[in-house]
Amino acid sequence: MAVAYDPLVQEEPYAAYRALRRDFPVYRNEERGFWALSRFDDVQRAAREWRSWSSAEGVNLDDTLSLTGPGNFIAADPPGHDRLRREGIHHCLGAPLARLQGRVVLEETLRAMPGYRLAGEPARIATHNTRGVARLAIVPV
Repeated sequence: MAVAYDPLVQEEPYAAYRALRRDFPVYRNEERGFWALSRFDDVQRAAREWRSWSSAEGVNLDDTLSLTGPGNFIAADPPGHDRLRREGIHHCLGAPLARLQGRVVLEETLRAMPGYRLAGEPARIATHNTRGVARLAIVPV
């Protein structure tokens, strides 16, 4: 069975991810010249063995990362990757801005509903790419 890169797969990628993990845990795409690892443990091992599994030639299949310009830490190996990532953590507005937006929305929602209050701590979610509030219970005062 052959697997072909198709950007439309990103609309519903999970069937393709399952097929890759099952049939092609180490996948080579000759046409586009890339290797892909589809199993978590393999990806973690490769991330630690960056001299053998380098991202320096890029991780972009459709030119979207070219919009970010130079200094993209995803397509860099240590020590440059580490230096860029360290700087990005301090200068990236995404996560702090999202926290501020969440706090403002919560405060304004509770202000608009004076007969309610928070019912304890929020249920949180933490996955490989998402961190935040999963559920927030409110009760009448």
